[in-house]
Amino acid sequence: MAVERSRGYGEIGYILIFLNNGDGSFADYIEYETDDASGYLYGNDLNSDGYIDIISSGTDTDRITIFINDGNSDYLPPVYYNVGDVPDGNDGGDFDGDGDVDLVVANQYHGGGTISVLMNQGEVEPNIGTSTRLLSFGKVNVGDSSSLSLEIYNLGYDTLIVNSLIIGDSVFKVNEVGFTLFPGSTRTVTVTFSPVSTDSIEDTLIIFSNDPDSPEWIVNLRGNYKLVGIEEEERVENQEMEIECYPNPFNSVTVIRYSCSCPSRALIKIYDVSGRLVRTLVDEEQKTGDYWITWDGSDNSGERLPKGIYFCRLKASGFISTKKVILVR
Repeated sequence: MAVERSRGYGEIGYILIFLNNGDGSFADYIEYETDDASGYLYGNDLNSDGYIDIISSGTDTDRITIFINDGNSDYLPPVYYNVGDVPDGNDGGDFDGDGDVDLVVANQYHGGGTISVLMNQGEVEPNIGTSTRLLSFGKVNVGDSSSLSLEIYNLGYDTLIVNSLIIGDSVFKVNEVGFTLFPGSTRTVTVTFSPVSTDSIEDTLIIFSNDPDSPEWIVNLRGNYKLVGIEEEERVENQEMEIECYPNPFNSVTVIRYSCSCPSRALIKIYDVSGRLVRTLVDEEQKTGDYWITWDGSDNSGERLPKGIYFCRLKASGFISTKKVILVR
C-alpha cells in the first residue's frame, strides 16, 4: 500500500510504502522522498518485471516522479518527467499496442485543463558512465606514485554488473576488479600511476560490463603529460560561491542556482567530459544577489545532447565553481 504525505506548499513530500505481511497486517512504512507535495499516486508495472512501480504527480513542480520497484522490497532512486501545469491525476494503459504501459497525466491548469501523454519506450537496461574519459597524471618522478579517483555511474534503470576493469601497462593500476551498481548509484575507483622512466606514456582502462550499448567502456590514461581538460585546469574555488543543480541526475530540465558576491560579469558554461564547450547559458554583467537559470540538456545549436556526464562551470566575482551534472534519457 502506498500513501502520500506532505507538510504544505513548497515543502518536501514523501511516499510511504506499507508492505503486506500476508496475514491482513502491514509492516512499518518505508519512506521515500519526492521533491514536493504529491497530488496523486498511481501504481503499475512499467518495466514488465512483474513488480508494481509507483508514479506520483507533483503539483508544485509540474512534473511526475517515478519510483521503479527493484523486486527486493525497495524502490530505486526517483526519475522525474516534466508534464503540464499542476498535474493532479495519473493513469496508464498500452496506448500503442507494444505491450508496455504508457502514462497519461491530467493537468489542472487554472482556466482550462490539459493532458500529458508519456509513451513507454520499453528500454529498461543499465547504462554506464564515468566522471571523465581521460585521467591525466601530469609529471611524476621515477620512484614516486600518483593516484586519481574515477567515479563510475549507472545512469540506467537496471542493475549494472561491472565484470572486470583491465589496464594493459603495469605502470598503471586500478584498485577494483569488479562490482555491481544499482540504478542511480556510483562507485569510486582509484587509478595509480607509478612511472619507471620520465617518458610520456598512454594506456587505456577498459571497463567490461553488461551495458548493451557500451559493453567495453574506455577511459584513456596519460602519464608524464601536461595536464589538460576542464577537470584539470588550475582554479581558485570560492567556498561561499556554490553552484547548485537540481534535479541531478535530470531527464529534461535542471535548475541551476548561483549567487554573485559582488557586481561582476557572470559566465555559466556547460562542458562535456572531454572538456569541450557545448553550451553557454549566461554571459552578462550581473548585480550582487542570487540567480537561477534552467538547462534543458541541449547544446548551443539547440540540439539535444546525448545522455552522460557534463560539467556546469560558473565564473563570477573572480572565482570559479564547477558542478558535475548527469543527463539521463
